[in-house]
Amino acid sequence: MTKLIPEEAGNFLCELHDLLDAAPKKLDLHVPTHGTQKDLDLVRTVIGSEELYELEIWIMICRGPVLLRSPLVGFGWENSKNEPFHYRDILDGYPEWATLKWVPIANDGCGNYYVFPLTESFQGLRPVFSVYVSEDTTKLAEVVASNLLIFVKRLIAAELYEEEEDPFTREAIIQHDPAVLEIAFDASEAPHPGVYH
Repeated sequence: MTKLIPEEAGNFLCELHDLLDAAPKKLDLHVPTHGTQKDLDLVRTVIGSEELYELEIWIMICRGPVLLRSPLVGFGWENSKNEPFHYRDILDGYPEWATLKWVPIANDGCGNYYVFPLTESFQGLRPVFSVYVSEDTTKLAEVVASNLLIFVKRLIAAELYEEEEDPFTREAIIQHDPAVLEIAFDASEAPHPGVYH
């Protein structure tokens, strides 16, 4: 049985619809359907974490994938071999992320990934981080959003408004998501917290 989408998911969905309605470019999100309890249960098993935090909300809205310039990862339970950017295929390539309980959320379009760690919070927040796989697949590089839902909105907004610049430069992050300034994080000590700003 599909789990009821919580109120927070409903609010986020309304914000997403408003974003789509107001945007000058119409975007076909290619959303197959909202997620199911089966999708969530398999993610919990694969990642080894009962608590999924905002990831549960996102999967219940959209199981993906969403093929943007920076594609959002798919979370359907079915065999993923015919589906690009599926989390199980990504974890096959980076099995250490499952051990670390880092969930791949999107590809940056250049081969690197954005991940959502489930293992620890940072000042009560659960941010999304970039990982530069050509440098170190076990190192969180940068904080790109203070939570998963803000990350998804920024990624989709950048596509809708055809923003040419990276939506996750430090300046853009602080402008659109000032809560990141509350996050203590030092990339030189990643994945352990330090000072972000």
